[in-house]
Amino acid sequence: MKNSGCLFLVLVFILSIVMLFSCAAGMMSDSEKADDNLENDLSGGEVSSRKLVKNASLDVETKDFDALHDMLENTVKTLEGYVESKQITGGSGSSMRRATIVARIPAEKLDTFIAAVKAAGNVTEESSSVKDVTFNYIDVESRLNALRTEEATLLSLIENAESLDSILTIHTRLTDVRATIEYYESQMRQLDDSVDYSTVKLYVYEVERITVTEKTSIWTRIGNNLSDGFKNVWLFLKELFVFVLSAIPYLLIIGVFAALVTLIVKLAGKRKIKNNYKGNGGVNGAGNGSANGYGVYPPPEK
Repeated sequence: MKNSGCLFLVLVFILSIVMLFSCAAGMMSDSEKADDNLENDLSGGEVSSRKLVKNASLDVETKDFDALHDMLENTVKTLEGYVESKQITGGSGSSMRRATIVARIPAEKLDTFIAAVKAAGNVTEESSSVKDVTFNYIDVESRLNALRTEEATLLSLIENAESLDSILTIHTRLTDVRATIEYYESQMRQLDDSVDYSTVKLYVYEVERITVTEKTSIWTRIGNNLSDGFKNVWLFLKELFVFVLSAIPYLLIIGVFAALVTLIVKLAGKRKIKNNYKGNGGVNGAGNGSANGYGVYPPPEK
């Protein structure tokens, strides 16, 4: 009886393993078929089922920095986007301002936003990219579905568990599954956000003369370069003049400090000479007085 019971348990164990492998093989084949069908659908041109991440970058010149900045802010709001980050530098004195703006625009309105930027400023450089994350999206989604199925199974098992050890074991696995589900849900939200909103990086430059993007003659280029050279020299002289005027208080303080040091050095030198003179006179007087009693040098012998 014992042998037959052990044999029965072994047979049940083997049958369980065979059934598990067959189910896993069936799931893998179904998954491969689904991937093949999806790939065929995508290659067939069903663009709406794709998950595309679109990004763009623009270098923009403008003579009216404030007007362009306000236009960008209003256009982003009108298109139901938002500014993710913004940094403005320059503007002190005669220096030109620069801005780096990162905007998030709904993907279907990206072309509209770029057209508005080109109409308001001079775009000197433009780049764009499109990344297909469809298969990554499907992979995360399939993992989430499998984990949620496992979570439901574990919940039903923990309700029917009788021993404390079984309850603790199932609860530990359930905690791990829920943590993994939260991780993949975060991945899914990030993918959805990247697909729904395009990232546009804007580099805005305030200039006095708009760069000509069309081809120009060599004489025109030489004239433009000479004009830029004279402007740069004039800007340098103005900045130097401003620097000198701004440094006057510091120069006055340095001059007063140098005059005090010079005066102290001169006074110390005069005092040292006077002390040396007095010391030499006292020594000579004492020596002469001991020699002839009158403090006068004796006449030299002939």
